[in-house]
Amino acid sequence: MESSENEGEESAKSFPRLEWIGLSVPFLLALALLAFSPNFQHQSDPRNEPFGGDFLQDWIGGYLVRTAPQKLYDPTEFKAAQHDFELVGFQWPESKYFPPVYPPFFYLAMLPFSMLPLVLAAKIWLFLSAAFFSTSALLLICEYWESRHRVALGLWACLIFTPLIRCLSMSHKSTLLLLILTGTFLLLKNRRPWLAGLVFGIIAFKPHLGIVIGLSMLLKKQWAFAAGSLTMVAALVGGSYLMQPEWWPAYLDQISEMGDYVQSGGYQLAESHSIWGAMQLSLGRLGPVYVTTATLLMSGLVIGLLSWLLMGPVAPQTDRFQIQFSAMVIGTVILSPHFYTYDLTVLLLPMALGMGSFSNRWHQVNIERCLAILIGLLFCLAGSFPRIASSIQFQPSLVFMIGWLIIILVGLGRASEKSQE
Repeated sequence: MESSENEGEESAKSFPRLEWIGLSVPFLLALALLAFSPNFQHQSDPRNEPFGGDFLQDWIGGYLVRTAPQKLYDPTEFKAAQHDFELVGFQWPESKYFPPVYPPFFYLAMLPFSMLPLVLAAKIWLFLSAAFFSTSALLLICEYWESRHRVALGLWACLIFTPLIRCLSMSHKSTLLLLILTGTFLLLKNRRPWLAGLVFGIIAFKPHLGIVIGLSMLLKKQWAFAAGSLTMVAALVGGSYLMQPEWWPAYLDQISEMGDYVQSGGYQLAESHSIWGAMQLSLGRLGPVYVTTATLLMSGLVIGLLSWLLMGPVAPQTDRFQIQFSAMVIGTVILSPHFYTYDLTVLLLPMALGMGSFSNRWHQVNIERCLAILIGLLFCLAGSFPRIASSIQFQPSLVFMIGWLIIILVGLGRASEKSQE
């Protein structure tokens, strides 16, 4: 009994020494970006990019909700506000602007930020994004206590993970997406499907990223999860509709024009990591028929792999479900119509699960080695993929992610064979 108490005390004491220090890494990265990133440097001369990166459009959305709600989805008004020197406090090229692409409830959430000066609000969002990331890691550490040291070391490794650095420096929302997916997975794992669905429903601010997991859980007859998701979406949509009914028709008109964005000159195809973007890069010059055909064929392959991986009943507390959820996250990246390098931050969840909680559970050394090598390469090369894609006119990350699905599919098959023996 005394030995158990000593071990418990030792575990409690060991947490601050390594894990708490590891959880501070995202904030150290945020401080470094604040000091050295061009996006967070004050300057009196005209800027090439806005202060705080893409946060400008979030702040402008909140500002228009507060001051001119009827003009929230007026592209002319939205663009003019972004270049109002008296409002934003800097000048940047008139030819550049951010369209209002998020649903009304997202801009409503940005209203408190718009009450602060843009420069201050952008800095707060930077540290809030770091907090989202640290919270995701903390949740994994608490859930997988035996693997806490590996998670903490992984946090230090994230100092060189380019998608995370770009996410924070450009004020994107990928750490928030990572937190939503992490919370969803852990709630499902702990048999709280309705709450998991409620958390997952928040992803509606980027609705295309909810399709793979949402449909998969629906097809697996996870009705409580579906009910939780619908509850959250109904609350978000219904609340914003009651405030300003005309927002939603205007928003739908706005996003209906985004369908051709991938084919526009401003879209950076080498930065895209989905099948659609990759096929545009490789086959776009041949015409839309080739692109569409190749996209459908490759999407069919990925859907087939996911269907195979998701066969059988949903058993949230098993290793199999952890593997399946990882596959759904990977599938979300591959099948999304729009997925840039900074969005690859969400892959840190399946990476953490693959390198931490699954270790020594495949019963196949070769599978473990292949998985570790692939995840390691993907982690290290993520920042180089756009440059490689520009050179060879094909997105190599797609090969890595489809290979990842194949490896875990083979691993599941081998594990099933072992269990039957």
